[in-house]
Amino acid sequence: MDLDSFLVSLYVLVDDWWRERHHPSVPNKPGRPALLCESEVLTLAILSQWPRFRSERDFWRFACSHLPPYFPMLCTQGQLKAGASEPCTPSCASCSSPSPRILPSLRPSTA
Repeated sequence: MDLDSFLVSLYVLVDDWWRERHHPSVPNKPGRPALLCESEVLTLAILSQWPRFRSERDFWRFACSHLPPYFPMLCTQGQLKAGASEPCTPSCASCSSPSPRILPSLRPSTA
């Protein structure tokens, strides 16, 4: 399966799963608006676990060079990790504050 088909299929599965389990009527968190929706963040987290990537840094190199057409608001590795220590509610998975409880598959940086 090519990358395009895989990403679209993965995103659709994640988005459908997320919408079934979370109410979209939760009020927004104060502060900057999220760059990525919850489904996009989860899709990237799942994709980063692909055995092709040796490290988180390797994944972000790939993401920055190959994924902008799929994720036009793709943030940097530093932006994603900046809020990782701040717990958040299920309604605010974004580049500014993803929760480790929501995204357990993000590996700690080895670089």
